[in-house]
Order: sequence, then structure tokens, then C-alpha cells
Amino acid sequence: MIRIIIGIYSFFQNRINDLKQAIAKRNFTNSCIVGVNFSCSSDAKCINNSNSKGNISIGNNCELNCIVIIEADARVKIGSYTTVRHSSKIFSIKRIEIGDYVIISNNVSIADNNNHPTDPQKRIDMSKSGFYSPLWHAEHSESSPIKIEDNVWIGERAILLKGVTIGKGSIVATGSVVTKDVPAYSIVAGNPAKVVKYLQ
Repeated sequence: MIRIIIGIYSFFQNRINDLKQAIAKRNFTNSCIVGVNFSCSSDAKCINNSNSKGNISIGNNCELNCIVIIEADARVKIGSYTTVRHSSKIFSIKRIEIGDYVIISNNVSIADNNNHPTDPQKRIDMSKSGFYSPLWHAEHSESSPIKIEDNVWIGERAILLKGVTIGKGSIVATGSVVTKDVPAYSIVAGNPAKVVKYLQ
């Protein structure tokens, strides 16, 4: 009897999870342009605060289990056969370009902006304006495009800061903070990330 109850529970739980995933996929694809064979998890989100659905484009055969956010007139372009795993975040107010065959692990942060101004007075003005005023929008912070070239692997909990290029075939080790360009076919690690090995 217990096995029957467990079986029924599992069946309905699987159907609920399938429904959540279908809703997430519909909401995600309503906010961007996606290629064929796109998939995402039930906790994936695409928040497009620009004036065009086409400002976010995703290639073929991608799986995104992350959050993608753009503001102002930002652009995010993700190539084909690329995956971004759970609890990772891509946040753009300028441009983030991710190539083909890229693996981005869990809890990775990729932002082409500082989120808030570095000028101390501007931060005081933000707080005085109320915590939900337009001054809190990231478009008022410093920004610079990010480019991740083809066949890159970014390890869990890595952080990519504004203005960096991650070279083709390279690896960003777990927990690294990338503040400068990463050469092609290299492994970088640490905070700030430095080359620890070349793959070719």
C-alpha cells in the first residue's frame, strides 16, 4: 500500500515539475529570441527590460538554467550548444557575448557593469532618492562589454567583471574573480585570476 501511495505521489510530483518547467520555458522564450532545441529549468528566468525582444538572442541546442537580465538598450548574445547551469546570473546594461560550446557552471556571476556608481556622492544621492527610485538602476553605473569566446569552461562560483574577454578554449577555475582578459587556451585561477597553465 505504501509503495502505491509513493508511486502516485511521485507521478503527480513529476507532472507538477513538468508543468513548472513548461511555464518557465514559455516565459523565458517570450522575452528573447531562441534557436531550435532550447531548454531551461523551472527556475530559469529571462528579464528583458529593454525595448526589444531581439536584444537577447540564443542559438541552437542551448540549455539555460540561469537568470538573464538586461536593462536600458543592452544586448546579450549566446551561441549554439552552450549551457549555463543553475543559480548563475548574466546581467547586462551594455553587451555580453557568449560563444558556441561554452560551459558555464553553477553560481557563476557575469556582469558588464558595477551595478551601482563608484562615486561616493552618487551613492548618497541614490539612498536619499528612495530605495526604488530610477537612480538605483544599474544603467547609472560604469559598464564595459564582456566577450566569452567559443569552447570556454567557466567553473562554479566564478565571477566575471566588466570589460573582460575570455579567450577561446580557456578555462576559468572554480571561485576565480576575472578582472582582466584571459588568453586563449589557458587556465586561470584565483582572485584576481591569473594564468596557471597553458593548454596549447
